[in-house]
Amino acid sequence: MKDMTTVLNKKIVNKETNEVRLVVKIDEENRKIFSVPASEPTAEPTCMAAASYDRRWRLCEEPATEEQTAAEPQPEELVTEPQPEEPKTEAPAAEDKPEPMKMSETITALENIFDKLNAIYFEGKLPRPVITVQTTPKAYGHCSTKKIWKSENEGMYEINLGAEFINRPKESTCATLLHEMVHLFCTENEIADTCQNGRYHNKTFKAECESRDLIVEYDRANGYAHTSPTDAFKAKLAEAGVDLSVRFARVMPKAKAKAEREKAHRYVCSVCGQEVRTTSELSLICGHCNVTMDRLD
Repeated sequence: MKDMTTVLNKKIVNKETNEVRLVVKIDEENRKIFSVPASEPTAEPTCMAAASYDRRWRLCEEPATEEQTAAEPQPEELVTEPQPEEPKTEAPAAEDKPEPMKMSETITALENIFDKLNAIYFEGKLPRPVITVQTTPKAYGHCSTKKIWKSENEGMYEINLGAEFINRPKESTCATLLHEMVHLFCTENEIADTCQNGRYHNKTFKAECESRDLIVEYDRANGYAHTSPTDAFKAKLAEAGVDLSVRFARVMPKAKAKAEREKAHRYVCSVCGQEVRTTSELSLICGHCNVTMDRLD
């Protein structure tokens, strides 16, 4: 406290115990306060430091007397009629900000969709894989051909959906998931559905996909690798109550354009034929013939 005189001859209250004391003396030089119990004004004063007062004590607020609290009636000539209140205008409600994306919720949704597609198209017989969302800029997804997730007693396949494409319409994302589930079905049943190290999708894969409500398209490099949902597939998703909404997708940084390499200039000695190549603009003299070398571009 800066001004100790503000508590002199006043009652103070302990913030913790509610003890009331009367300040009877202050020592500004040594920053001391002397007080007695409010109920025993003749008792021996007790000393406390000003810093201790700041932490543990406060001024006692005396209750107001009836005379102080009673409102004085206004003379009749001063009584004014109440003014009509101005209409209150409500401030526009703040727009609700969307919650930040949680990839864990997306993974959980994909696991639930896997279970539903497994029941619809595979009689629930496919083993549950580990479902991931990782970067695959050149593919919508992949399915491992081996159980690459392992513990001491068991292993699990992996189905990954490309992080760059995870915010496509749910029917397209679900069609990609089913595409990878067909690969898993073929792996489990030892059906050769691809060749060329898994890149080229053959007619067996095409037949398995078409039997499960997928449209299959062909390209020369990858075979029957391009799948999309049919109306029947979309209807079954709606009937199963499939819901998937992902607002974000990973954006890959753009590759820096490579600077064009400067073409080298060719300098040749007209006497001995010695040749030099450089990208710099130079004036060269042949060390053997002591003649200026000609630039031949």
